[in-house]
Amino acid sequence: MNKKIITIILTLSTMLFTVGCSFTNNDSNGSDKTYTYNDLDENQKEIIDNVYAELGDWGYTYEPSAIPASKIKFFYEDSKLIFAAFHDYGGGNGGGSYSVYEIDENSGTVSGHSYDTLNENDVLNQRVLAVELLSGESFDVEASEDSQKDILANSYGKAVNE
Repeated sequence: MNKKIITIILTLSTMLFTVGCSFTNNDSNGSDKTYTYNDLDENQKEIIDNVYAELGDWGYTYEPSAIPASKIKFFYEDSKLIFAAFHDYGGGNGGGSYSVYEIDENSGTVSGHSYDTLNENDVLNQRVLAVELLSGESFDVEASEDSQKDILANSYGKAVNE
């Protein structure tokens, strides 16, 4: 009886180790790549330029004073490319607000995006947004334009190449 238990435990341990190693290997294949603005093609640069042009709208929120964006993320939601910026209220309580935009990948245009709190699918998408922003790129609204575009390009590159 004891030999069966030991055999089962060893088998399970081996399986868990193997699965864990495969996840580690999969994560290291390309997901650590860093993209810069110069890595993008002309259409992709236009998307970054158009998002960057909206910096005045998404870069700060004003409630009750200017709060800069601290995290940004491009991701797909219902087959639409979404750009979101998180504004951390500080104080360590995790409070904040966000700005959300839809990106038309064909034309490169940026338009506002909102969620209907009465629509169950939109409520789920808002929850996904919160999780996505937690893993977003740190953003410094005081950095140079080139640095900011590189941060945007890195997030965009990861979204379209995942």
